[in-house]
Amino acid sequence: MMLKRILWCTTVIFSIASPLKAAYCNSPQKAIKDTAVIRTIYPSYNISPKAPDKTRMDNTAVQRTANIKLGWNIGNTMEALGAETGWGNPLITEDYIKLVKRSGFNAIRIPCAWDQYSDKKTAKIQDAWLNRVKQVVQYCVKNDTYVLLNIHWDGGWLENNITPAKQDSVNAKQKAFWEQIATAMRDFDEHVMFASANEPSTNDAAQMSVLLSYHQTFVNAVRSTGGRNSYRVLIVQGRRLSKS
Repeated sequence: MMLKRILWCTTVIFSIASPLKAAYCNSPQKAIKDTAVIRTIYPSYNISPKAPDKTRMDNTAVQRTANIKLGWNIGNTMEALGAETGWGNPLITEDYIKLVKRSGFNAIRIPCAWDQYSDKKTAKIQDAWLNRVKQVVQYCVKNDTYVLLNIHWDGGWLENNITPAKQDSVNAKQKAFWEQIATAMRDFDEHVMFASANEPSTNDAAQMSVLLSYHQTFVNAVRSTGGRNSYRVLIVQGRRLSKS
């Protein structure tokens, strides 16, 4: 497997003309109520919000970035179509994570698919898949490794639909997914970070406005679940961002 250094700084401290609210700061601010109303298509999955919890969540995004020395991308695995092993890679084990750590890496990016493991009518993610992703994240945290968990290309439901016509439906799914992901991962400490997308592409100001709404929905959904998610470092990607 080819070693791949992740340019974490590019994503963590990326700035844009209209900065998202509460995305990078470790703040217990309540989720921002935007003027745009997300159409209710799916049920709310934020059914057990907690009070903000700052234990083991002390470092800011800038401090966290300074602590990350070398990142490993577990690609073509958790985001593979069909199954974790669908593209020929083995299941991720704790021994795999330990080997990565012994090789000098202290951060792991986990590109992840969610849509293929969800109910198309309700956007409910399969419990078995949420538990499997949580298990892999736990392997990393247990071995003192930072984790970046995202919604990857995932069939293109977000990245191929950065348009005003799809804005309501994509925002609804973004909200439903992140409420579930954030709730499942809420008790992990600052080793765990979330990213709202992968490599979103926009061509003009109108599309950029739509993309910003997707990012804001992500921020709001994660923050609304409370607990350590009130302070978790969140990462948003600018237009045409690519990591190498």
